[in-house]
Amino acid sequence: MDFYFDQDLKEFRDHIARWVDERLVPQADALDRSGEFPRELFQELGRLGYFGVMYPEQYGGSGLERPYLHYTVLCEELARGSMGFAAIVGMHASAATHTIYAWGSESLRQRYLVPAIRGDMVGAFAITEANAGSDAASIRTRAVKEPGGWRLNGTKMFTSNGTIADFITVAATTDPAKKVRGIGLFLVDTATAGFRVGRRLEKFTTHCSDTAELVLDNALVPDECRLGAEEGGFLNAYKALTIDRIFTAALAIGTGRAAYDAALKYAKEREQFGQPIGKFQAVQFKLVDMLATLEQARLYTYYA
Repeated sequence: MDFYFDQDLKEFRDHIARWVDERLVPQADALDRSGEFPRELFQELGRLGYFGVMYPEQYGGSGLERPYLHYTVLCEELARGSMGFAAIVGMHASAATHTIYAWGSESLRQRYLVPAIRGDMVGAFAITEANAGSDAASIRTRAVKEPGGWRLNGTKMFTSNGTIADFITVAATTDPAKKVRGIGLFLVDTATAGFRVGRRLEKFTTHCSDTAELVLDNALVPDECRLGAEEGGFLNAYKALTIDRIFTAALAIGTGRAAYDAALKYAKEREQFGQPIGKFQAVQFKLVDMLATLEQARLYTYYA
């Protein structure tokens, strides 16, 4: 695995791994039991510069030569400590902010991207609906042009960071007849009149990462908050989400590493017939199979 990692990337991994072990792991169980947004840890990570891994220095970012590799490492290490916290960061510092950096005006970048990189604002990305997930052409949230802006109406589902976000990139159709070609991206400040959180959804796990239903009821978005051209919003969304899918794989790897570490620790501590169960060949085979599968997944992910 190390053939992907030069000295700079190894040091980056060591630094974030140390923060995870010292700050995140001790609080992870309590965070998931309470289901509360860990704002202090979130802001701390922002102050340390990790939200700017993929962005240039002029916006408070790191200006790294290989931003995607560094961000993949960040996702993996955070998920090793807490999948819930990693999911919050994964959405915020990737798709939610990337759309502003890539297609927003300089004014929007200064107003939302810069404070988001510092950890002073939380971002989200809303595309999924009750009847439209991967089938983006079925999106029903509508954006209608009027003088000075766009009027948005519709409901979004399964939005990560939805209840805590200060701003959300919303995918909406400007012309249903054009299907995916009619989809646009709009930056919605959550203080906008007509925007509200419908409900926070209950989940089996990752409780400190909120997932929400969002409602847009005649919410007026200024022209400046249209991200990108009149058409092509779906392609832009697809680009952002394609990158996110690699990072999602990294989150899964981090969780897998935590599971393997727990299994290995248990095999060393649990005793049967006068010795740790890790001494038995059958248990060793299971551990080796787990590690081989995990390393294979890491190779796939970092190659991507």
